[in-house]
Amino acid sequence: MKKGKIIFCSLLVMCTAWSGFAYSYDNLGYGVRATGMGAFVGLADDPSAIFYNPAGIAQLERPQLYLMYDKISKFTIGENENPYLLSGVGVYPLNDKLRFFLGGSQKGSLANPTNVVTNNVGIIGLAGWLAQDFSLGVNGKFLYNSNYGKKKGVDLDLGLFYRFSPKFSVGVALENLLATDMVPDNGDTLWSTSRFRGGRR
Repeated sequence: MKKGKIIFCSLLVMCTAWSGFAYSYDNLGYGVRATGMGAFVGLADDPSAIFYNPAGIAQLERPQLYLMYDKISKFTIGENENPYLLSGVGVYPLNDKLRFFLGGSQKGSLANPTNVVTNNVGIIGLAGWLAQDFSLGVNGKFLYNSNYGKKKGVDLDLGLFYRFSPKFSVGVALENLLATDMVPDNGDTLWSTSRFRGGRR
């Protein structure tokens, strides 16, 4: 128990130090429940957790599928644009402790022509219990800009989850550990940001 808390605190400090170095895609909100709550890192108990805290996937005990379509606001994007977000995740438990998952998302505009760079993400990952109430999750991501801002890259996300009790848990997630620069060469920075997340339930 004491060793688990020391590891968790050490990784929290490391994640905080890395939080300002990433340039990959922003997380605009995945999953109705997670988006509505506004804080999901410390709960992370459905398939959309791969976008918030992949360590939370360890809580899923059976195969699950998640699909979402979201019509994004035109605010700050342009009146002639028709922005959207598509995402999906499949989770499969390999055994009592380890979960495998595949997912992806696409953010862009249905307008033709469009000035919005389309961001595509493919995700493969694992989440598992390292101890009875402490889990770790890792996302491997393939990033691809389509339309006029074409660019490719890979990145990693790391998540930690600790369950103090059935009603209280904490989570920490660090997105884009490799700090892959996906800002289009034309300077369009729509969707691009760094992200460090922490939360509790």
